[in-house]
Amino acid sequence: MLERIKNVLNDKIGCDTSNVTEKTTLSELGIDSLDIMELVVGLEDEFDVEIDFGEAKVGTIGDLMALIEKGN
Repeated sequence: MLERIKNVLNDKIGCDTSNVTEKTTLSELGIDSLDIMELVVGLEDEFDVEIDFGEAKVGTIGDLMALIEKGN
């Protein structure tokens, strides 16, 4: 799953994902609120899920992974 998320990050946001782990924060990647929306759309397409980003606290790649699993 991590590799697929890294691919979406690279394709949609264009950030360097060579050192991305589950503990990497979105702020470390320089992702802003507009990037997050584009990232969510890309992840929904990649994993064929609907991600409820509403009140979720997403700070790390691991948080994103949990949301994707919750959407399955």
